Amino acid sequence: MLRLINQNSFLIAIVIVFIVALTTVSRRGFSPQSMGLLAAIAAVLAGVFFSFRASPGTQESTTAVQTHIGQGTPVLIEVQSPF
Repeated sequence: MLRLINQNSFLIAIVIVFIVALTTVSRRGFSPQSMGLLAAIAAVLAGVFFSFRASPGTQESTTAVQTHIGQGTPVLIEVQSPF
C-alpha cells in the first residue's frame, strides 16, 4: 500500500486538490461561471501533471547518457534492479 502511495503521490495530491475545489464550488451552487472555473482548474492540474511526469529515455548506453549530463538539460536517471 505504501508503495502505491509513494509512486502515485503527485497524482493523489492533484485528485485531492480537485476534490476540494469541487466541494467548494458545490457548496456555493453550480453556475456556468463555477463550471468554467472547475474546467480551468482541471485543465491546469492536467497540464501540471503531464508537464512534470518523467518520460522514459531513449538512450541505452552509458556513454550516450553521460554526454547529455551537463549540457543544460535536466537529466533524470533511474536505476532499476532485477532483484
